[in-house]
Amino acid sequence: MSHLGRYDEAIECIDTALAIKFDVGFLDQKGMVLQKMGRYEEALDCHNEVYRMFPNIVNFVWNLAFVHSKMGHNPIGYRLYNEAVKLEPENAQLWFNRGTSAAKSQFYDEALESFDKALQLNPNDLPAWKSKSQVLAHTGRFEEAIEVIKKAIKTFPDYEPYRLYFLTLMQIKLISDKNGLDRSKINKYLEGKLHFT
Repeated sequence: MSHLGRYDEAIECIDTALAIKFDVGFLDQKGMVLQKMGRYEEALDCHNEVYRMFPNIVNFVWNLAFVHSKMGHNPIGYRLYNEAVKLEPENAQLWFNRGTSAAKSQFYDEALESFDKALQLNPNDLPAWKSKSQVLAHTGRFEEAIEVIKKAIKTFPDYEPYRLYFLTLMQIKLISDKNGLDRSKINKYLEGKLHFT
């Protein structure tokens, strides 16, 4: 039912099933439906309970990390994504999510490592290319950020948002080079232009 957008009905069905017999999969599913409804505190309760019972099942760790990240608990999300990539190190999406949580936690070296790994596993990961470039830009490494996005444009020549992003990076670099803007002013400008996916 949740795939039809009938979230309240889905929760009611899951609660009925849980009342008959507890099943960790149902509890995890309930947490996922609550996330879709934007009821993150309740989702967090479900996912925490599931994680306490099964801390070594990657999907359960991933779901808990995801809800923490949605709630802005990025360092916690990052720690949990670390656990998840240890459980499933060949999962490009987990590496990407780890990188996003790291970037939002201002763990920029870890973010770059994560995006590199995501791109190694899946070179066609559009958001990973841009996110890597964004982290480089946020740390003042504009030349590298520009080179990364140039590679992305060569890989995806018809993807217009990368061309626009490239122009934004060039503007920032030119402003920085010309005016010698300090990092705080550049970061303020970047905050309005660049957002981690």
